[in-house]
Amino acid sequence: MALYKRKGSPYWYLKLSVRGLRFQGTTGTTNENAAELFAERKRRELWDEVQLGKKPDRSWQDAKRRYLEEKGHIASHETDAVHFAYVDGFIGDKQLSEIDRACLDRIVSAGRRENVKNATINRRLELVRRVLRRARDEWEWELRVPKIPTLDEPRVCKCGGASLAASRSFASVLLGAGA
Repeated sequence: MALYKRKGSPYWYLKLSVRGLRFQGTTGTTNENAAELFAERKRRELWDEVQLGKKPDRSWQDAKRRYLEEKGHIASHETDAVHFAYVDGFIGDKQLSEIDRACLDRIVSAGRRENVKNATINRRLELVRRVLRRARDEWEWELRVPKIPTLDEPRVCKCGGASLAASRSFASVLLGAGA
């Protein structure tokens, strides 16, 4: 294990290898004692991964960063960024294993208090769902994805420029059953 400072940087860096599994990067601190604690924690994580087959717990920020790197080219990138900013207020620096139904319910409750439409709340929750499922299924991160609610959205039919809520009676009139 090598703990060192790079020329021109105030931060401590770590180079570590445990039975062939390597880590190299910043400790994110300028304090030597904090860097040593980080190094010891990272060494334990690598040992757990190699010896016990235990995967490290990942943070929401890690998942969000990777998702944006992979999906930065999609058309909804700007909208996703807005929704990420909102959701970060509730999920923030949590580990993925800490994201549960109660956390998601807080997003729903806040949206309702702000009089946001169900469709907007659903887009926010869908983004969380996409990130968590991608982390579990494609990146093979060990996590349990909670059941994420979907709120009812009124169906709107635009006929002749007027917006009408779709209902059984309206449908029956359109189909000629009401005549």
